Amino acid sequence: MAPRIHQIEITSAGFPANTSIAQFDSIFFVNNTTHPHQPAPDNGTATQWVPGPVPPNGESPQIVFNAAGRFPYNCVLDSHMKGTITVTAKS
Repeated sequence: MAPRIHQIEITSAGFPANTSIAQFDSIFFVNNTTHPHQPAPDNGTATQWVPGPVPPNGESPQIVFNAAGRFPYNCVLDSHMKGTITVTAKS
């Protein structure tokens, strides 16, 4: 199966608690709020993040996950916003 692209929505309530994807899939963030947010990995758990804020009503570049595992992240600008991307290994 070809890699898929998953959209993660940023709302005033924050990020989804968990987003599950397959290895080699990619994600991008869509900011549905009126101020910027900056998703970033916790403690450097994912090296493939593209730094920079996601503008209001904008979206981030795609981020490909080549490795399986759990990748917790938070918003640099709003520390209470947290989520995890769970990547399942392709067999």
